[in-house]
Amino acid sequence: MEIKKNSSKMSNKMLKLKRRVVFLKRNISCILIFLILIITIQIFLGKNTVYASNNTIEDGIYEIEIGLDSNKALDVIDASKTSGANVQIFKKNNAYCQKIKVEYQKDGYYILTFIHSNKVLDVANGKTADHTNVWQCRENGTDAQKWIIQDAGDGYYNIISKLQNKYLTVANGGTSNCTNIEINEADGSKSQKFKFNKIEKIKGTQIIEDGTYEIETGVDSNKALDVINAVTYSGGNVQIYTKNKALCQRVNIAYQGDGYYTIEFVHSKKLLDVSNGKIENHTNVWQCNPNGADAQKWVIQDAANGYFNIISKLSNTYLTVASGETANCTNIEINSKQNNNSQKFKLNKIEKTKGTKTIEEGTYEIEVGVDSNKALDVIDA
Repeated sequence: MEIKKNSSKMSNKMLKLKRRVVFLKRNISCILIFLILIITIQIFLGKNTVYASNNTIEDGIYEIEIGLDSNKALDVIDASKTSGANVQIFKKNNAYCQKIKVEYQKDGYYILTFIHSNKVLDVANGKTADHTNVWQCRENGTDAQKWIIQDAGDGYYNIISKLQNKYLTVANGGTSNCTNIEINEADGSKSQKFKFNKIEKIKGTQIIEDGTYEIETGVDSNKALDVINAVTYSGGNVQIYTKNKALCQRVNIAYQGDGYYTIEFVHSKKLLDVSNGKIENHTNVWQCNPNGADAQKWVIQDAANGYFNIISKLSNTYLTVASGETANCTNIEINSKQNNNSQKFKLNKIEKTKGTKTIEEGTYEIEVGVDSNKALDVIDA
């Protein structure tokens, strides 16, 4: 009787053990299947997942050139300063609305700020659908304003939103002025590739001595910088004109000790000045009362063979003879570097003539050279 009881107990224990083993096997199988499913999903999603980046480019001011056309850059429509102003592409023109401050954040993302407006690159309304517009907006710390800058090879980069890893894109691969900027899934095309052209300040040194100069143009050795009609008021236009030794073609060049020169017209005591402190290409240059502004400070840089470049402190723009023309009254303006004679000048120093005693003191009649019968005379005595 006792043996039967023990046998029954053993059978029950074995049965429970078998049930546990079966249960464990089933659970292990379920767990393995679940893990395989999770790994598969991660691999699938990982194809389009971009993680916060390392510091791929250094902080600084950049022009962001598009991969589709090296002459186009990111731009804010009409140089607007308002939140919600549209971001587009436009022909490079050295404008502030094409200059962007790039700053790396501790969380692995970048903030891109338009210099002219102090507004940041932003995905409109924080949406994530393909073809969502991109604009500028006040900084608010949202993911719509955080970007990964990822090396795309050959000097190009992708700019990727933290919002679902959508790529900054030139709409429809267009290259016309005002083509829109939007976000889309990665497609590997040039419409999603950009170059970051860093804008470095040109640092000057004292390369010529202070003095009075004639500024001869590189396009014509017979032409010099000149103030129209020798006017003396602020705003008088600067042009080129045939050399004539007039005081409106004489300038006092003075080093300021900070890498920059001022250039003063002798006849008017006004300074060479970038009109209204603008920096866009083709901005006019005139004379203006001294005011200490960067629009009146210039780097003088050796351009070889006796020529110099004259570069504005405002934005590294070069003093330029408009269109490289040589006619009298051709305008003077600023432009991006062009590596041609329209931006080269010779600085011909005007030396004061030093006299010596050539005749002895006494009373003389001063005869004129054109007629030996004529002499200097005071009218009506």
